[in-house]
Amino acid sequence: MFPALFCTLLLQAAPPAQPATLPSWMAAPPALAAKAAGKPGYGLVLDTEGGRFLLTSLRFDLLNENQLSRTIRAYVILEPGGGGPYRYGFNLRYHAKVTPEKREHPDCEYADYFYPVSKDRHGLFGLEPGSPAEKAGFSSRYYILDIDGKTFGWNEWVANYYLSTHPSVVIHATKCPLFFGSGSPLTFKLEGNRVALPNPEEWVIRPGSFAEVDKAVKDEALWTALVAAKEATPECNRLPIMLEDGKQALVIRNPWGNILEDNKSTSPLFEFWESTATQPKFVASVPAPIEGKFVKLHGRWYRILGARLGPDSRRLEAVNLEAWKPDVPALLAGRCPTQVGIEKAFDREGIEQAANQALLVWKTRSLPDQLATQNRGSAEDLVLSIEQGLLELDLQVKGIRSRLDAAARAEAERKAQAELAAKGGQPAPHAQAPPTTESERLADLLDQRKAILMAILGSAKQSLAQQRR
Repeated sequence: MFPALFCTLLLQAAPPAQPATLPSWMAAPPALAAKAAGKPGYGLVLDTEGGRFLLTSLRFDLLNENQLSRTIRAYVILEPGGGGPYRYGFNLRYHAKVTPEKREHPDCEYADYFYPVSKDRHGLFGLEPGSPAEKAGFSSRYYILDIDGKTFGWNEWVANYYLSTHPSVVIHATKCPLFFGSGSPLTFKLEGNRVALPNPEEWVIRPGSFAEVDKAVKDEALWTALVAAKEATPECNRLPIMLEDGKQALVIRNPWGNILEDNKSTSPLFEFWESTATQPKFVASVPAPIEGKFVKLHGRWYRILGARLGPDSRRLEAVNLEAWKPDVPALLAGRCPTQVGIEKAFDREGIEQAANQALLVWKTRSLPDQLATQNRGSAEDLVLSIEQGLLELDLQVKGIRSRLDAAARAEAERKAQAELAAKGGQPAPHAQAPPTTESERLADLLDQRKAILMAILGSAKQSLAQQRR
């Protein structure tokens, strides 16, 4: 939700221009796109029946292993760039009908209508001197019932938009009496004055959430156009990489995908796609810095070693990956591979589960041979390492569950405060905890590792006992 003042500014803005078929879109000039948060180098100008908008900062995410999320930032284009070229000498404001109990109002107040305001008079009643409306005998006392037979759902944006994009309109109005009684029906045909609009680079934008944008993004063709606009920039070039198993992947560095807290700057996201026979499949969005983080490609985990940009620091030239191999001594010592830093809980779960499976394989296939060839000293070292690892894992599991419990209590408190605020007519608190990289399943997986280590410890102690005989 936006502050009341902000909403008022939007309602007072002149509406956008109308193409022949709506909604429609075109590539945004880079200078216009750069007005958005983080100064992105691309975008689409979207024309709808309710406004003209800038769409940019496309971001892909996975909500879980299978559910793809696509998000954008939307900005309404304010006047004069957001309006059409026709002017009639007034803007429209909406007046909601009053209740019948308020008998001090004249009868014409019991209907919805628009009324004209003049921007030259700071939004007050009136018409611009010499305007088409004034020349046609229109008056600020006339209440507008429809324009070309349309009421536009009594939406000021849409109605003003319609006016600015049509060279002529027919207005049905009523002349409200000064005291009581019904209004007199009137009809006016107005011819708009055509004015020159500024270049798109001079347009003014404001961020927000807009119903017209929500409707338009249901069209897959719009997403396709936005992806094409993004990847046409040098910064978002597709980089093919060959994996160790001969399979291919694509990496795209998206410098405008992660808007920071100051709402002005961004940090890069690295998109990873699996190359398939049909079309690329999105698999991960990894925020910078990416060194040491993990990505799963074609069913195999890889550790990201680093990335390199070209001499102009714009094009992505290389991303270095290595197939992840479990470090058994580190696992026996209670160290988790994801301690380096993983952004999403389900990614951490996937890697820790793979580590458990690798440890099971090692226990069955490699441990017996190691126990058979070790001496007393190495047997003692193995037992001590596993016992210390169990203590470390126990602390990690307790810490995860403690933090999850604290987060759940904080969220319950926040919801309770929001309910109280709503009952008292106060704004709800906005503070929310950042998304956690931990989960109950992660704690369960580490509990499973403790069980695996206990089994290994049992075998190691038996071997040590034999060494001591």
